[in-house]
Amino acid sequence: MNTKTKVILAFTVIFLLGFTTGFLFNHVVPVTESTQVEEKNEKNGQWQQYSDKDREERERRAQRWLTNQLDLTEEQQDEFFDKFGNYHSDIRGLVREQRGQEHELIKNLYFDFRTEISSILEDEQIKILDSHFHPDSVQFGRQRSQQQRRGRN
Repeated sequence: MNTKTKVILAFTVIFLLGFTTGFLFNHVVPVTESTQVEEKNEKNGQWQQYSDKDREERERRAQRWLTNQLDLTEEQQDEFFDKFGNYHSDIRGLVREQRGQEHELIKNLYFDFRTEISSILEDEQIKILDSHFHPDSVQFGRQRSQQQRRGRN
């Protein structure tokens, strides 16, 4: 398997893992953080802030839904949701680890790209390119955070 295929496979796995984790975070798993969440109202396009109280209500609804879907008995519920929370924590840890690996992969790809174009561009042009596209540059980080925010809408 060549490097390009491995990279594509890695990004595909990361995307699928991220999608699955995002779905679980947003629809099933209780969140324990005490921050407010902003969500866009689909009908009128306005942003709304949800407090911890709202989040707790959504978590209860998600647990009721999952309890009904799986037809869990009362004895099963506590143990199931404890284990489900642990599973979700494991996923978060794995995603965090994958993000670190993804960043290193992107840096390596950028280094290879930069090496290829060093014969085409002058030093000043490469510096400008680095300031906008190097994975550790402020500009690149800003672009990624903007893309992530757009992905949540």
